[in-house]
Amino acid sequence: MSPDDIYNVLRDGSPEARLDAVVLLKKQVQTSNGIEWSRCRGNMSDRTMWKMLHLLYRCGKPGIAEPDLIRAGVDCWPDTISILMDSGAVIRQATNPPEFMLSPPAMNLLQACLVCNKLAATTEIEVDYPRSFVIMPFSEPWSDEVYSRMIEPAAISAGLDCVRGDTLVRVGDLTSNIWQEILKTGVVIADVSAPNVNVFYELGLVHAIGKDTLLLKRNDSVLPADFGGAHFYEYSLNDLDTGRIKLTKALSDWASIRRAIEVKSLYGR
Repeated sequence: MSPDDIYNVLRDGSPEARLDAVVLLKKQVQTSNGIEWSRCRGNMSDRTMWKMLHLLYRCGKPGIAEPDLIRAGVDCWPDTISILMDSGAVIRQATNPPEFMLSPPAMNLLQACLVCNKLAATTEIEVDYPRSFVIMPFSEPWSDEVYSRMIEPAAISAGLDCVRGDTLVRVGDLTSNIWQEILKTGVVIADVSAPNVNVFYELGLVHAIGKDTLLLKRNDSVLPADFGGAHFYEYSLNDLDTGRIKLTKALSDWASIRRAIEVKSLYGR
C-alpha cells in the first residue's frame, strides 16, 4: 500500500482500518529511517504526548488534520492520542479528515505555563516548599566557611531546610540527582563568586523551570558580563555575620511572600 493509500484510509476508513493503516505507516517509517520502534517504548509515548501538545498549541489553530499529525510522528493512538483525549486536553473534531485541537483549558494552561517533557523516574515538582538548595563552587578555599557560617544558619533561621549539592546521596547519575533536588526545592541559593561550569549549568536548570533564586557574590569578585543587571546579595569574607543577617532576612521574606509554611502543611510533612 502506497503512502497516499494509507493516508486515504486514515482519512476515510473505519476505526479498525485506520489502526491497520497506522501499523503499515510505522513499518514504512521504520524502513525508510532505520528506526527500531521496539526500542522506542516507555518514555517514547510521554515524549510524543509532549510533542503533540506543543504542535497543537503552535500549529493547531483551529486544528491539525489526523494524517498531518501522523506524518509528523504523532502516530500512537493507545499510548498518546487516546490518553490526551481521555484527559480532556485534546479534542478530536469529526471533520473529513478528522482534526485534533487543544481543549480551551489545555490552551489556557500552555499559554500560562511551560510544559516540559518529563524524564523517566523524575521527582514530582514542588513549588514554594520551605526547602533551600545551595549551588556554589565547593572546592574554593572559602567555600566551607561561607556555607557553614553564613548560608546554612541563615536558611535554618528562616525556617527552611538546607541542602548543599555536594552532599547528595550519589545514586546513579549525579546530574539526575541534582535535577531531582532542584525539582523539590522551594528556593535556590546560588553563589556565583567564582566562575564554575557546574554552578552555571545548574543555575540554568533552575531558571528554565522558573524556581526562585537568590544570587550571592563576594564584594571583591568580578562576574561575567552575562550577569549584568542581575540582583545580588553581596557579602564580605571578613564579615560573614553581616552577610548571614542579610541572607536570613531575604530568605524569611521569601518564605513569607510565598507562604512556604502553609505550603508545607498541604504536603503533610
